[in-house]
Amino acid sequence: MKNRNVLSIRSITCFALLTLFAVTTHSYVSDISAPAVTSLLSVNSPRANGMGGCVVNLVDEQSGYYSPGAIGLFHLDRIASFSAPNNTKWLPELTQDMRFRTWSISLGGSYRLIANSPDSRFNASVALSFSRMKMEWLRFQYTDDARHDVIGTYESYDAVKTYTLGVGVEYYLRLGFGYSIKKIESQLARTGAGSEINVARIKGDAHDYGVIIELPIHSFFHGPTNADQATGCGWQFEITPSFAYVKSNIGDDIIYYDPAQADPLPKISRSGSAIAAALTHNNKPLLSVSHAWENEES
Repeated sequence: MKNRNVLSIRSITCFALLTLFAVTTHSYVSDISAPAVTSLLSVNSPRANGMGGCVVNLVDEQSGYYSPGAIGLFHLDRIASFSAPNNTKWLPELTQDMRFRTWSISLGGSYRLIANSPDSRFNASVALSFSRMKMEWLRFQYTDDARHDVIGTYESYDAVKTYTLGVGVEYYLRLGFGYSIKKIESQLARTGAGSEINVARIKGDAHDYGVIIELPIHSFFHGPTNADQATGCGWQFEITPSFAYVKSNIGDDIIYYDPAQADPLPKISRSGSAIAAALTHNNKPLLSVSHAWENEES
């Protein structure tokens, strides 16, 4: 009886949490069918979450996953980056089992770095990025055919590997565009009982593409930033508006059991604009502020 009670409570908890998660993401999906792999909509970037979840205008180490067009801009003046694993408890007030884990690495090269031309206004880059995301939902116990003895456990999760190619071009303004392919694996439940238990696991592919434009207005009146680093440029006020667009999770429907009941991926379009301003002295930032707006459509 004890094992059956544990299994029942945890099963109810799982279904309640998954239902809650689906409800909180209802604005992204159509009224006809609920999406599969809803964790693709989640953000695990501390910086982005601090900005209310705005990710498309961010140019940082995790851009390869959230905004493929931005990874090329990130590597205009960088060779490599690594985002240390983020490990976030998900709904900790309800359970300690759910965790959201992400990490990423990227490599790139640019004309400015290869040609060693810090005073060149023109620059171009190519970058490759790999990101790993795993949403650990819950762990379950399963019993023998008589439902008396616990014979094992299994994990429900969504996992995504993302490979991104990005290109950046700089000549007064900065333009970046990129493409990502996502390798998806999802395991939500087991079917059957005892010796007849099977794993309900699916694998699939999804695609993202994105573009971003940054307009550093101060560059029209001053030399390139890298050239200023060598000589210093005194006091300078920098202002940079940006515009970005990302189309995410383009792919075939996900089939867990019955092809007639296939679930669509949570396809979403994000468009955003942002403005950043900074006060620098000899190219050292003393004060910076930024603000971003983002719109999402399923």
